Amino acid sequence: MPGKRSPVLASILVLILAAACWLGARALSGYARSEQQSWPAGEGSTWLPPAEAAPIMAMGYRQLWADINWARVLVYHGNNWSDNPEFRYRYLTQFLDTVIALDPKFERIYEWAAYSVTYQGGTVDQDEFLLSVEYLERGMEAFPDRYVYPWIAGIRYFVDIESDDPDQRQRYRERGAELIERAMSKPDAPENLALTAAGLRSKLGQKERALDNLRQVILSTDDPEAQQQLIATYQSLAGEDFPDEELRAKEELEQRWLDTLPFAPPNLYIVLGDPPSPVIDFGQLAMPRDLFSASLLEDTTEPEPVVENAADADAATTGADVSSEGAAAPSQSPDDEPGAATDIESDAPTVPAP
Repeated sequence: MPGKRSPVLASILVLILAAACWLGARALSGYARSEQQSWPAGEGSTWLPPAEAAPIMAMGYRQLWADINWARVLVYHGNNWSDNPEFRYRYLTQFLDTVIALDPKFERIYEWAAYSVTYQGGTVDQDEFLLSVEYLERGMEAFPDRYVYPWIAGIRYFVDIESDDPDQRQRYRERGAELIERAMSKPDAPENLALTAAGLRSKLGQKERALDNLRQVILSTDDPEAQQQLIATYQSLAGEDFPDEELRAKEELEQRWLDTLPFAPPNLYIVLGDPPSPVIDFGQLAMPRDLFSASLLEDTTEPEPVVENAADADAATTGADVSSEGAAAPSQSPDDEPGAATDIESDAPTVPAP
């Protein structure tokens, strides 16, 4: 019909208009980038209160502001990967300290901070590793039952942190092995963490310490597969089989626990012990008992004689001295020769005083 536009022609016009807009936007974007490269280097402004004042400024809504600043630090970390190292992550530690000051129990911040403060300039230095350990130690204080913080800190000390001083380097290695052992004893620690601790102690030349750690985990684990792996590592390191009597003692203890208090944790059973007998044994009650940690052994020493006055005491003492001297050496008559008496005294056995 005349006066009506074809739908095909309208679609073509729309496509041509969209293509023209897209090409214009591309050209404008390229021009803007070229102009931006000629601008002087700068950094966007960031408003952030001091970490010490943040809990006061939160006015009671500390967790809310901690969540808000946590979102801000994620955006800040993602947007500040610039080519100018002078402005790269300048306020990152201030963001992290503010979040921790607002909510010290915000668990995710500690592990994330330990990784985010490293490789800020594309490479890593020792100061960044030490700063990473600082945040991990703060995480250990806030969450003492989590294994991940001492584990990462131990790896940092043993592998990453270096020193030109051999003694200082040895102290770093010792500290790393100690933290790995601490992580090994945490409730949420994996069973194979003991293998890492034993390997680190072996590298330090502390074989007995490594065997003690393995023995401790072998006797405390409930996973049969992990226990066999730990026993194999113990045997290869010690050069001998694991003592069977220790495993039998562990099995007997577990059986007594299951028979007595299966609804309670094993640690509570060890503290309480076996239940008392329901029957009262009067013979057992009649026996003398050391209720106050005093010795029940009878005193076998002879009592000293009772002296009524000082004169009797002096006489008794003088008499004891005279009798002891008389028994110690034989009497010598005036007719005996001195030389003969000396020979007799040298050959005669000494008689002890009564």
